[in-house]
Amino acid sequence: MNKVDYWFLDTAIGIPISFDWIIPYEEYEIYDLARTPFDLTTKQIVEVMDRLFQDELILAITHQDLHSLNIPLIENLLTKGFRPSFVEIEAELERKENLFGFDLSPKIEQDLYYFLTPKGGELWESVSHPKWEQYFHRGHPIESLPKHYFRESNDNTTNCVLWCTNREIGTKFVEIEEFLEAPASEYNFSCINNSQIWEKITPWHPTYWKTLSSGYVVTYQVQRTKIEGNIESSQENKELVEKREQAKLWYRTITKWYTSYYQRNEYL
Repeated sequence: MNKVDYWFLDTAIGIPISFDWIIPYEEYEIYDLARTPFDLTTKQIVEVMDRLFQDELILAITHQDLHSLNIPLIENLLTKGFRPSFVEIEAELERKENLFGFDLSPKIEQDLYYFLTPKGGELWESVSHPKWEQYFHRGHPIESLPKHYFRESNDNTTNCVLWCTNREIGTKFVEIEEFLEAPASEYNFSCINNSQIWEKITPWHPTYWKTLSSGYVVTYQVQRTKIEGNIESSQENKELVEKREQAKLWYRTITKWYTSYYQRNEYL
């Protein structure tokens, strides 16, 4: 596999990706949309994607079909997925309006996304060698979670949720999360004691295309407190500064859960 092909697979390992995000910078002169890290023309991108579709490594899905799925797991995505023609890929990439897809007009409802097939996921794994036991994902409680996960919150508290493969890693993250705030942050967020609710998930889907035998979900509340002064320069808080450095080192290590083929050697 070459690094161009790998980049397109790697970009979509977490969620289906809109074609909007792979439009080359030169086409639209909008810096924030310069997502493709190669000097490729639109035609070259179409050729790459067409090959990936032909090899059944990825499939396309419309915006409407994607958002009609209650749970966008691979078995559901495959029922709506299709292989677009070369002309359809080219036409989608050359559109210049509504780039962010905020407009829910019928045209936007037909915008295309692409996602990894099981074959594409297996190929990505064979190159990336993921350590799924290190994988976790933090977010906010969603409506599909049981009602007992939701707690009453206020201006200073927030409900959070963490999905993880390894409970020890999940517990560690919740414990040190307050030390991961940037030094310039105005607020500190710490887990409220006895607010954690754990549940084992069998099976568990760390991503839409990957299934593991089990995983965990924990919901918890964090409290927001205003940081007084600059703790980085305070002699009285050396211990706190050290805890932050240790937390950040652990976080950097544990979040390197796979080897990016794209970032090897010349691409850093």
